Amino acid sequence: MDDRIQRYRKYLIITALIYSAILVSVGILVGWAADHARIGAAEDLYHQTVLQMDSYLVEEQFMNATGSEDCNLLGTRLDEIGQTLAEFGHKLSIYEARHLTNNPEYYYLKPYYFLTEIKAYLLMRRLKADCNTDYTLILFFYRQNDPASREQGYILDDIVRKHPDVHVFSFDINFPVDVGAVDLLKQYYDVNTAPVVIVNDRNKFVGLTPAWKILAAIRQG
Repeated sequence: MDDRIQRYRKYLIITALIYSAILVSVGILVGWAADHARIGAAEDLYHQTVLQMDSYLVEEQFMNATGSEDCNLLGTRLDEIGQTLAEFGHKLSIYEARHLTNNPEYYYLKPYYFLTEIKAYLLMRRLKADCNTDYTLILFFYRQNDPASREQGYILDDIVRKHPDVHVFSFDINFPVDVGAVDLLKQYYDVNTAPVVIVNDRNKFVGLTPAWKILAAIRQG
């Protein structure tokens, strides 16, 4: 009788261990699949942004070659690039803030995001000068896991929602992967802390800056 009870207990323990192992394995697989899907969604947005940017450059070159520059068309194209780029950055920010991904591919995507931002910023800056567009270009330097940077990001998001012509380009000053172009920006604008907000290459705000100050700088043009 005692032997049967002990064998039964062993059976229960082994069965419980097997089920636990299965549940852990399923959890790992589900987590891996979700992580892979998140990275895949971000990669799709990156490739879409690159395609839009390449198309813009070809259109711009064709217009220059034929003397048929259309500022409205180029502005529309850049707006589309800005929207896709913003969605791309928003996804990466959510994954990062909520620790939703441990995938090493994320640390390769983020530098490409920064570089694409700089390209878009330079294109918009050139169009602003050539076509006298009403763009407001804001550079936002932040630090991950910094409460002031997080709050500044919320303030800028709210401004962008209310003012479609405002474009914000955000850069993590402590990102672990070296991105030379970002370092060049930091050096040029003398950025060594966060948050820092630079409006239209004129007004530089260091530290957490309220919306009214940024809006006043925007109105100055």
